[in-house]
Amino acid sequence: MRIIVQFICSLSLIILPVLSSFVYAQNADNIPPTITINTPLENAKVFRKVIIRGIVSDNTVVHRLLIDDEEIGISSEKSVLFSHEMHLPNVGQHTIVVTAYDLAGNKTTQKVTVISRIEAHVAVTDFATENVSQIEAVFASDVIRRSIVNSRVFK
Repeated sequence: MRIIVQFICSLSLIILPVLSSFVYAQNADNIPPTITINTPLENAKVFRKVIIRGIVSDNTVVHRLLIDDEEIGISSEKSVLFSHEMHLPNVGQHTIVVTAYDLAGNKTTQKVTVISRIEAHVAVTDFATENVSQIEAVFASDVIRRSIVNSRVFK
C-alpha cells in the first residue's frame, strides 16, 4: 500500500506542473482578435447585394469568422483577409455584423450599416381620362410621380 501511495505522489509531482502550465497557457491569451472592415463604408448605399471585405488579426490564431451569424471559411492564421458577398433581405437600412474568435474563445464584433435600395428606373405617363377631366388626370399623374421620386427608392 505504501508503494502505491509513493507512486501516486511521485506521479502527481510530474503531472501537476505539466497540467498547471497547460491550463495557464490556455488561459493566458485574453486578447481578443481585431477586425477591420474595409468595404463597404458606413451608410453606403448598395443595391441589395454587397461585398464585405476586411482583415481579422489575433496575437495567436484567428479560429472562426462569422458574418451575420453565417460561418465564413477561413484559414487559421494570425492575420486573415476576408471577402464575402451578401444578398440583403430587404430594402432599407441593414447592419452587417462581423464576429471573430481566436482559439482561446476570445471574441470581437464589428458592425457596419448599409442602406439597401432597388436600382430601378420608373416612368409614369399621364393617366388616361375616363369620367374625369384631363386636368384631374394630369394632376393625379403628377402626384404619383412626386411620390415615387420622393421615396428615393426609384429613379
